Amino acid sequence: MDVRSTKEGMTDILEKAFAELQCIWDKTGLSSADRVVRWSVLNKHVAQVCEDVLHNEREASDRLHQQVENFKQEIFLIAEELRLERPVLGMSSSNTILEQHKTLEQQLHSLTEMRSSRQQALQKLLRTQQELCELLGEAELCPATSAVPSEGELGELQQHVQLLQQLKAERRQVFMCLKRAILGCLVQLEQATQQQVNDDSDDDDEDLCLTEQHIATLKNKHSDLEFRASELLARWEDVTEKLRALWELLDQPLPQLQELLEQCSSYTPSTVAKLEVELSRLQELRLANMTMFVSRLKQQLEQAWDSCWLTQEQKSAVPGYTDEPETEQTLELLESQLALWKQYKKNHATLFHLVSEFERLFVELLRLEQRAKDPARLSNTRGGALLQEEKQRKKVTVELPRVEERLMSLYTDYEATHDGQAAPLLLGVTVQDYIDSKWDEHDAARLHDKNARKEKAKCVKSVKPSGAGNKAAAAQTPGPLKTAEGIVSNKRPACDDMQQQQQQQHRDTASKRLKLAQPRDAVAGAVAGA
Repeated sequence: MDVRSTKEGMTDILEKAFAELQCIWDKTGLSSADRVVRWSVLNKHVAQVCEDVLHNEREASDRLHQQVENFKQEIFLIAEELRLERPVLGMSSSNTILEQHKTLEQQLHSLTEMRSSRQQALQKLLRTQQELCELLGEAELCPATSAVPSEGELGELQQHVQLLQQLKAERRQVFMCLKRAILGCLVQLEQATQQQVNDDSDDDDEDLCLTEQHIATLKNKHSDLEFRASELLARWEDVTEKLRALWELLDQPLPQLQELLEQCSSYTPSTVAKLEVELSRLQELRLANMTMFVSRLKQQLEQAWDSCWLTQEQKSAVPGYTDEPETEQTLELLESQLALWKQYKKNHATLFHLVSEFERLFVELLRLEQRAKDPARLSNTRGGALLQEEKQRKKVTVELPRVEERLMSLYTDYEATHDGQAAPLLLGVTVQDYIDSKWDEHDAARLHDKNARKEKAKCVKSVKPSGAGNKAAAAQTPGPLKTAEGIVSNKRPACDDMQQQQQQQHRDTASKRLKLAQPRDAVAGAVAGA
């Protein structure tokens, strides 16, 4: 509805009202004077109504203008609190006051919500930070004094809270691990209460204390309990080892020992106490059978010494071995010596294993050489005996130099790998001298056999005719082995003093020795058997 139609409508209303008033006044018979008075009153009423309407509209317009100005001031104030640049109000001169009012009201509402959300986020972060700092014992990050934080301040506080939450997760994991480890040690030491066991499954955060001091206290407590548990384990192992040794030496029934160890498989104070009671019983039984026990200890010592390659002089020098009569002190000395030599054998297990392997192969080599001297074996060809013998000889020929090389390499590198400590002696001599003595004995025996064959050949030659004697001597007396370089001498090559050539020299020497260990009649017999 436009202004013109509005005016026309008001005119129609007034004209209709005036016409109706004329009719009423005509019917009532009002005089002209009364009618003038009443027309004057009506004019005043209409004029007052128009004045009131104008007054109200003026006040409404003024309020709109004032609200627009207030909106502008509040927008600038909130924008300053939010650390925003001076906002653009988004109005033009063509906008009416109502349009300006609506635009500014919307802009103010948006900024007010932004301020409120920041304040709420700040309060939430501050509460979370306070809870985390009280739990972790860390210092709080104090924001700026302004009531409304900036985006940067909120981001910094949010990052600090995230770091605290990450620290809480890490410390909580450490706390739970320490708690379970401490409980495990307490259970192992039989000091845990049922309440502690029940609390282990409760992961409630209410009773947590994740400060650095508390974590350090828990670590110290765990270290102390772990040390006590390790002591208990060492005590259990020591008692178990002594129990096994005494049980074996006293010839006690083995199933009973196995049953006892199964019952006491966990190293708790009660199981250790039970094992110690049984150990005390066996120790009393040991004292009651002193002579038998000492005899068995000496037998075990002999076995340990033989596996460590000791000489008789070294054995006799062991304290307690030759003491008479047997006393408890003698028993304790022998037990300590047995434990000492068992540990010595364990520390040099690799070396002694190689020496035993070398000894086994060397004995097998001597057996094959002795076997090769027996002419009767040429007639016994059942089951491929000669072929098997030749295979065994080839195997020894390959393995013996390899074992000797490993043994010499371990011997030469022993001081470097054991901080300058000298290598163990074998029968009172070094490993190199021991190997040299074995080969020297072997070479001396071969030389003796060779001289004996020569003497026998001379006797046969003096009895038989010259032609037959020469043929028999040529057939029965083998000469030195020939190689591509010529006749191989029985004399062992001299040892080079330079360490870098020692291993190669022993390898070549072992190969030559094994070639010398194959007599010509053994090769001929193997070919004939094939």
